[in-house]
Amino acid sequence: MMQSRKRYCKIMYFKEEYSMFDSNGSKLCLFAAGVVVGAGAYALIQNGTAKKAAVAVMSKGLELQEKVAEMAARAKESAEDIVAEAKAAQAPVNG
Repeated sequence: MMQSRKRYCKIMYFKEEYSMFDSNGSKLCLFAAGVVVGAGAYALIQNGTAKKAAVAVMSKGLELQEKVAEMAARAKESAEDIVAEAKAAQAPVNG
């Protein structure tokens, strides 16, 4: 008796979940909202000011990428130096 009740509750849950998108034309509303957002994004891209801002943001992002790459290279060199010094310090003990 208990298993059939759980199964029934799961079926009802899925029916409620799917019915949210089928009632009252909400699929049409979601489609219309997507069209509006897409049109707004297109208008922003065509705007010269927005394009300049996007170029500035990308420029700063590339500068940041270069700085992070330099820091990573320095950290790698430090780690390699530490490993080399550790191997050098260990060599007389073994020899």
